[in-house]
Amino acid sequence: MSTRVTLAEVADALGVSKQAVAQRAAREAWPFETEIVRGGSRRLYDSAALPKGVQKAVKARATRIQHAAVAAGQAADCEAAQRMLEEVARAGRLKGAELATAAEQVRVDALLNRRSAGIEILRRWPKLTANQVKRMQARLEIVQAYQRWIAAEGQRHGNKALNGFAASYCATAGAACSPDTCESVRKLSGRNLRRWVDGFAATGLAALLDEKDGRDKAGHGKIEDQPEIRELVVGLLVEFPHVKDQRIAEAISARFGTRLAPVTASLKAAQAEGLLARPDVDAIRRFRLAWLKERASAYLALRNPDRWKNQQMLAFGDASEDVVRPNYRWELDSTPGDVLLLDPDAASGTARYAVLGALDVFTRRGKLLVAKTSKSAAIGSLVRRALTDWGWVERVKHDNGSDYCAHYLQTLFHAIGTDPELCAPFSGWQKPHIERFFKTFNHDLVELLPGYIGHNVAERKELEARASFSERLFQKDGVLEVRMTATEFQAFCDEWTDNVYAHNPHAGLDGRTPFEVAASWSEPVARIADERVLDVLLMPLAGRDGYFSLQKKGIRINRHDYIAPELGAYNVGARFAVRQDVADVGRVFVFDDEGTFVCVAVCPDLTGISPAEIAAAAKAVQRRVVREEKAVLKRTARKAGAKEIVAEILRERAASAGKLATMPVRGPAHTTAAIDAAGQAARADARAPAVAGQMVIGGRVVSATRLPTAAAEVTELAPAIRKSRSERSAAENYAEWRALKEAFERGDPLADVDFRFMKSWLTSAQGRMFLRKVG
Repeated sequence: MSTRVTLAEVADALGVSKQAVAQRAAREAWPFETEIVRGGSRRLYDSAALPKGVQKAVKARATRIQHAAVAAGQAADCEAAQRMLEEVARAGRLKGAELATAAEQVRVDALLNRRSAGIEILRRWPKLTANQVKRMQARLEIVQAYQRWIAAEGQRHGNKALNGFAASYCATAGAACSPDTCESVRKLSGRNLRRWVDGFAATGLAALLDEKDGRDKAGHGKIEDQPEIRELVVGLLVEFPHVKDQRIAEAISARFGTRLAPVTASLKAAQAEGLLARPDVDAIRRFRLAWLKERASAYLALRNPDRWKNQQMLAFGDASEDVVRPNYRWELDSTPGDVLLLDPDAASGTARYAVLGALDVFTRRGKLLVAKTSKSAAIGSLVRRALTDWGWVERVKHDNGSDYCAHYLQTLFHAIGTDPELCAPFSGWQKPHIERFFKTFNHDLVELLPGYIGHNVAERKELEARASFSERLFQKDGVLEVRMTATEFQAFCDEWTDNVYAHNPHAGLDGRTPFEVAASWSEPVARIADERVLDVLLMPLAGRDGYFSLQKKGIRINRHDYIAPELGAYNVGARFAVRQDVADVGRVFVFDDEGTFVCVAVCPDLTGISPAEIAAAAKAVQRRVVREEKAVLKRTARKAGAKEIVAEILRERAASAGKLATMPVRGPAHTTAAIDAAGQAARADARAPAVAGQMVIGGRVVSATRLPTAAAEVTELAPAIRKSRSERSAAENYAEWRALKEAFERGDPLADVDFRFMKSWLTSAQGRMFLRKVG
């Protein structure tokens, strides 16, 4: 019932200042009416229009005032009793010996006690909690019901009457009292009833007050106050979320054994004996409920992460606010479970299929594909259907599963210029539109599959069973059995996406349908003009990753060589991307590293085509390409003067090392007998005396002018004692090797020792090191 209250009454109900209530009312715009009163006006607030918490506090205040009035009536009785006592006292002074009996004194004491207790209750009433007032009122009603019952039954107050009323109360669920009383006091014993009845007779309402109100017990108990037991119970609840309370009690007994006191022993008594207090099943149940209430969200996330995501995870913002046009982003996904469909080819008559889905976020259009498994090839087929019907897509969003991250699928996206976007692991909410699309499909699947007969009360249990059954499609490794073939189920999915879902209003589209949004888009939509391009791009990659190198026998795939004339234009070792022709195992499509189409290569063993014809054509192409490249290379070498570069390098290095210098002015020859003897030995195999302008190389006299010359002037070497080849520098041996090689090419005869030097020096350690230095 609605009542009007003032700011002062609301402030009293909430236990705050009137100013604080006025500020909150202004801030939250509480509706009010202005009433003209003497000296001004005041605001009256409709209690029904106030916030729920405020309404509850106002109602509790009204209840307290009502009970205060009851107590005030009792206080009035007490005051009447006091007046009576004063009269008795006055009469006692007049007739003291006549009225001062022991019985009268007891009655007077009782009245005084009830009066004092009543006054104390009135004083404490504003501070009592709502639960205290509620329980006190319930106990008072039970006491009054008991007094009426013994009067009607003609029984005297005693154990028999107390136990009989308590048994009747429990058997009838408190039918003699109000529903609020039955809710507050669900069980009643004769002992508790005696305490309330006798206490009420002695001290009134004070005997019915729950002084502690359970506040000293909150958060305390045999489990809460014993860390070892609490740790075990919490561990069981976390590790086994569905464990029964009885199993927890058994686990406590098994873990602590003789350290546990009897279940009847209190916590204090058990601790006094150095034992652990044993909690009963009820204590475990209370602890579980309180613990779960405090940690409801975290516990749900631990027990059922998917349900926590659906029920508790915050979903602020709009996941599609960046999507500004059709085909800006698609979302791809597959159902976690499989559909068990009829399959005549299977031995069991049935086979498992997966349901794959694609959704255009802007228009909310969707497509479904029924496939044997959720593999990359099946996903590619779904993408092809969407590309054909909707046009080219700018980016696609999918999870990071192996089927979606497969090289085959990523290559397809790269080839058509689509950017793939991966969701984080186990983060389905990052693609919420396709997730919701599948949920809608699941709901309609229950209603639209053959055999569905409607929502009515008689069939409610059957419907709920079917809905629960269909949820298996969204459970990991779940199986949903449908009595249809794959072709029939695919036709059902196409019918649903095109004629049902596409024409249903969508909240995310401001009440429009996906069909209306797509039809209302007037700007051009990019498309892939030639669908055969998709056929080629969707062909499976050959081998493991689709990349192969050209070998001398061709491109070797699965122990077969694929050849084509066009491959003759490439070097052995060139790398290609290869796609297998699904219609002909003997044909592959070859692309270079940049994705440019090269040729169609065939395997003669698998196609029957003459390999000789292909080999001849390939060799002709290779010879032509090599001939052209050789001509280009020779022109480049001549233009660069490459033949003279070695001599230039040698002379430059020799000059920098001081091995070539200007001829000094000839002076008197210095000689000794040893020098003369050494000179004779050095010239023993010379064919002519070494003179100026000549060089002895390997026993032959060679003109120095036949050495390669550099741009700078090089003077003649002074005659010197000839060193052996092992003592010469690499540059000197190279000069001799070059002179011998030119003589050999002219046809001049060479000594055996010179011929062997000319053939072996380049491959010697000195020769190899020298060639590496000069490049």
